[in-house]
Amino acid sequence: MAAWLTPALTTDHVARALQRAKAPTLLIGGSADKLWDSRIAESLRHDVLEVPSADHALELADDAAGSVDVSQQAVSRLDRFIGSLGCEKSLDKTARTDGELGCR
Repeated sequence: MAAWLTPALTTDHVARALQRAKAPTLLIGGSADKLWDSRIAESLRHDVLEVPSADHALELADDAAGSVDVSQQAVSRLDRFIGSLGCEKSLDKTARTDGELGCR
């Protein structure tokens, strides 16, 4: 399982690695991110959340409240993605002491 926040899809080795990935994968990026490529994201067989007008930090220019909403969208999508893998607990309850995420 992998979740990539704002992957540099315009970098060849990143795009190739994602093409080879067989594990369930979530990609989250913004349409205003110069390192995000919507066409590449959609061509991959992975779960994708593309946030309109969000930059590489998943923020909206001059819109603090909107940027908070984007963060909430990303966390919600991560939670659903992890849940879809058969994890019984949500994202906020699966943090391990070593900093990794996992299902218990």
